[in-house]
Amino acid sequence: MDFSTLQSFVRDNAEWFRGVNPESLASLERAESQLGCMLPASLKWLLTEWGYSGACGISSLVDAVTTTLRCRIAIPLPQPYVILNDWGDAGIVCLDPRSGAVIWTQAHELRQVVAGRPPHDADIFEDFPAWVVSRLEVERTEA
Repeated sequence: MDFSTLQSFVRDNAEWFRGVNPESLASLERAESQLGCMLPASLKWLLTEWGYSGACGISSLVDAVTTTLRCRIAIPLPQPYVILNDWGDAGIVCLDPRSGAVIWTQAHELRQVVAGRPPHDADIFEDFPAWVVSRLEVERTEA
């Protein structure tokens, strides 16, 4: 999904995306500096314009940076992968900023992902907007 299509999609579903605590451009630049990679424009736009909601696809930029940096030491998770969400037993959501792909898989499968091998059990989204669309579907189902 291209950027303008995502913007229209979010506006058309505004009641699901009106969030709290929008990010500033400075906080996004700081996160990119800490991570050593650029975040997708779609993610930055969503967080600055709409803030955090159940459908935005990331629970907290601060948590994403902290978890990513911790995993880069512990696993080791190579740069530029970014952990968007760590849901414990429900898995982790990982962004590959180079391709834009978002992968939701179990933590033990992450090594497969970073080795370039497909994980045994994963949901793979073409890009961050596709991940956001799937999150909205979940939000609607759980409402």
